[in-house]
Amino acid sequence: MNKKLRIIFCIFLFAGLICGCSKTTPEVNETPTPTVAVTVQASVTPAEKKPGQIEPETEGDIRDVTITFTGDFFASPEMMKNYEKSGIEGVVSSKVLEKFRSSDIMVINHEYCATDLDESYKADYQRWIEHAPAGNEFILTELGVDLAMVANNHMFDYGREGFEDTLRGLNERGIKYVGAGFDYEDCTEPKIMRASNKSIAFLASNDVITRTDWIAKGDKSGMNALYYWSETYTEMVERVKEAKRCSDLVVVMLHFGTEKTNVFNKNQSMFARELIDAGADLIIGSHPHVLQGIEYYKNGIIFYSLGNFLFSNYRSDTMMVSVTLKQDNSFTAKILPCSSYIYYTKDVDDGKVFELLNTYSSNAYVDNEGNVKPKQ
Repeated sequence: MNKKLRIIFCIFLFAGLICGCSKTTPEVNETPTPTVAVTVQASVTPAEKKPGQIEPETEGDIRDVTITFTGDFFASPEMMKNYEKSGIEGVVSSKVLEKFRSSDIMVINHEYCATDLDESYKADYQRWIEHAPAGNEFILTELGVDLAMVANNHMFDYGREGFEDTLRGLNERGIKYVGAGFDYEDCTEPKIMRASNKSIAFLASNDVITRTDWIAKGDKSGMNALYYWSETYTEMVERVKEAKRCSDLVVVMLHFGTEKTNVFNKNQSMFARELIDAGADLIIGSHPHVLQGIEYYKNGIIFYSLGNFLFSNYRSDTMMVSVTLKQDNSFTAKILPCSSYIYYTKDVDDGKVFELLNTYSSNAYVDNEGNVKPKQ
C-alpha cells in the first residue's frame, strides 16, 4: 500500500472509532396530547405560594397542577375604598382569597390601564374609561396574581403611554402579561409558565379593537388582533401549533363576543374551534361582562365568557374556573360560583350560576359540586 493510500485508510479508521464511541441521541417523542377527563377528581392542594410568585419545580415535587381563571378585573378607586375599610377581605371573601393564593397559576383579565398620567392622555374615542392609579396594582400582588391577560379594549384608555405604563408596572411586580407587549415579538410570543414538572403555554388576542394602531407591528407596542386580516392572528395560529409541540397544556384567552348577552355567537365559536384545531386545549373568553356557556370541542373545552369578576358597581353572577392538569396531561375543570357587587366578590352556593351555565352551554353541564362534564 503506497503512502497516500495508508494515510486515507488511517483517516477512515479513526473516524469509524469516533462514531462507534459516540452516544446515540434518543428520539424525542412529542408531548402527549392533553385529553379532557370526564370526571373531576380532587386535586392535590399545593402549599400556599407567595403572592405573585410561581412555585418553582423542585426535586420530587411531582403532582397535579391547578390553574385558576377569573373574568374581568378592575383595581378601581371604589375597590380601594373597600380595601382601606376592611383589608383584602373587603375585596374578596376568604374562600375566594384562598383559591387565589393556593392555585399554582392565577390568571385574571386585566381590563384597565394603570398609570399616573393626567387626564390629558385620556382617549376621547372611548365611551367608557377604565383607569386606575399605578399604585393600585399592589392589590394584584396581595391576591397572588401570576398572569394578566391584557388583550382587551381598555388597555389604551390613556393612550399608548398609559398602555406601556401598565405593562411596566406589571413587570415591576413580577406579574407576567399575555396578548400585548412593547413590540411585535413581545406581543405574539406565548408566555410559558411552569409549576411542578409541567409547562403551560398562554396566548391571548382581542376581537374588540377600536383603532388599528392598537395592533402591535415591528418595534411598535400594541396587542394581538383577533381578525383574519391581521398578521398577529396568523402568527398566533402558528404559535399555538409550536406551543403544542413543547408544552403540556396550551391555553388561549380571547376577548370577544357580544356585551350583555349570555348566548355566545357564531364568530366566537368559529375562532375558538379553529384555535383548538391548531392545538389549543383550553379557551377562556371575556368581554360580554356576563356569563356565557361552556362547550366541549374535540379534546378541548371552551369557556365563552367568565363575566365580571371585580369590575362594576352593579351585581354580577360570576365564577372562578380551576383547571387541574394531571400527570398524564389530561385535565379537568371545576367552577367556584361567585357573586360580585360594588367591587366585592364572594363565593355563593345558591345554584344560580350553575343553572345559568347549564341553560346556555351547548354540550356541557356543571354538576352540583361545580365539576364540568360533557352532557350524556
